[in-house]
Amino acid sequence: MRSRGHGRRVALGAAAGVVIALAAATGVSAYWQAQQTVNLDTVSSGDLSVSANWVGGTPNWSGVYPGQSVDAKIAVAVQGEGTNLEWTVNAQPSGLDPAFTFQAWSGECGTGGALPASGSPQTLIVCVRFTLAPGTSGSYQGLNFTPSVTITAEQGN
Repeated sequence: MRSRGHGRRVALGAAAGVVIALAAATGVSAYWQAQQTVNLDTVSSGDLSVSANWVGGTPNWSGVYPGQSVDAKIAVAVQGEGTNLEWTVNAQPSGLDPAFTFQAWSGECGTGGALPASGSPQTLIVCVRFTLAPGTSGSYQGLNFTPSVTITAEQGN
């Protein structure tokens, strides 16, 4: 015969285990916050300007065949005044035919750093690659196209 106290302890232990399991399953978390005042003697701002030009002039985009890639380089000059200036540069195509893919790197095509690239004022070489998908229809054979690339530079880190 069991004592009444032993049964209650088992039931209470099982109920506590369910409550703990439910609390863990619902993602209970705590939020901690700390604040500190920082006295600044001087606050200054800066200004960035951006220019972009094809390296060696406008590329020749004629005669593209399925599976072929065409690379071109863009010199992006980021200049600024102020202290601790940081920027992020990115390149995006516009009006690109769906049969083409677009890739961009800082530095050499295919081996440079991924965009967006960050840094401080300087000149950055951006390499862009347009590839006509393999297996596209015969109407794309020897296609002449003029791509458009938008270069953006955002101030901030």
